[in-house]
Amino acid sequence: MGAFWLDFGIAAAILFVAYNIFKIFFLKYFKNQAKVKSRVINLIVFLLIIYTFVIVYQTAQAKFDDRALAYMILQFINQIPNIASLALATTAIVLIYKTSTTTNFAQSMMATFGAYSAAKAVQYIGANYEWSTTTTVIVALFAGSFVAFLLGVFIDTVIIRYSKDKTPIG
Repeated sequence: MGAFWLDFGIAAAILFVAYNIFKIFFLKYFKNQAKVKSRVINLIVFLLIIYTFVIVYQTAQAKFDDRALAYMILQFINQIPNIASLALATTAIVLIYKTSTTTNFAQSMMATFGAYSAAKAVQYIGANYEWSTTTTVIVALFAGSFVAFLLGVFIDTVIIRYSKDKTPIG
């Protein structure tokens, strides 16, 4: 575990030095320095978090004698994309609620329908084609996004635009 902290410390030091070099030599050329500085700091923190996950993932795969702990760590890291997608859908619902003061679950319904379509695409492609897992997932993501897009276009053109200029009595 000492190697983990050494790798983490080296990565943090490299990113700190890179930030200071950017700040000294390049930040003065930007008009909105506070905004650029904030974005660079966010990028550096993001890179450090990703690097930390990579180190933990590699350590869990290679060096843990306790296979149950390694399996738990690997499962946690592998679930991060699922957690991120749920957080994104939740953020969309919160933004809709904050802007219109009504809860609109239609957006999450479209996301759920797109996710269901992506899952069905994974099942169909996995059963009928000999593609790699990465290719299957990428094709399924595009298929799910496309189906959600088509559903959104359908709802907008058929339901929302049609009922826009209607009175309560017709």
